[in-house]
Amino acid sequence: MKPVARPVPPDPTLLAELPGRLTIQPAPYRPAGVLYVLLTLASGCSSQPVKPITTFDGHCRAVLTPPDPDALVTRARYFAPESIRVDFTRLYDSLVVVYVADAFLDSAQLTDTVVRELRDVRMIGAWREGTHLHVANALLFAPEDKMPSDMTFEGWAAGYRKFLDLERPPEMSPIQRCLFSAINAYFVDLTLHGPGGRTEVVPVSYYMESHERYNDTPNQRTTR
Repeated sequence: MKPVARPVPPDPTLLAELPGRLTIQPAPYRPAGVLYVLLTLASGCSSQPVKPITTFDGHCRAVLTPPDPDALVTRARYFAPESIRVDFTRLYDSLVVVYVADAFLDSAQLTDTVVRELRDVRMIGAWREGTHLHVANALLFAPEDKMPSDMTFEGWAAGYRKFLDLERPPEMSPIQRCLFSAINAYFVDLTLHGPGGRTEVVPVSYYMESHERYNDTPNQRTTR
């Protein structure tokens, strides 16, 4: 099946919504406040018993909850980075595949042979090697194809760099804040894989590194 150009979301890095995953109402977006929330998640401790946060959904709720410094400091000690990485990678893989199938494969279904085969050989999708996250879309267009920039490798990579920049955080939807803060929190770096074997490593903050001693499983190579 030949890739075809189809309308895509205005923001190329907004891969999909998360129906049924989030039920809380997020606070109004304030870039400085969001940055404070992200940084305080990785500092401090408390003796109060708190249920461990072991899923991406739990991470997302912490990020979107209105800032409460005392509560965030209490939670920080009880994040389980390895468990969250497992859950996040599984979800993000599906989001990437859904986006690519819709935008580049004429709205193909996840059960279609072409989608399964591309996913199996890691031409599309997301996976990880320990704390190293990989995202692939080998169906991106070349600049000379005269397609919208977000459908090229250059535009795709630029989108990730933009939304992972903690020093100059852009305006983001609640779902974007959840996704990109998770990448910044739990991974050392992000490697993008494009057409023709092209790759780019995007640096991330990995600001939960000091809390890796609270991991509930060893940091080992794990796929999808």
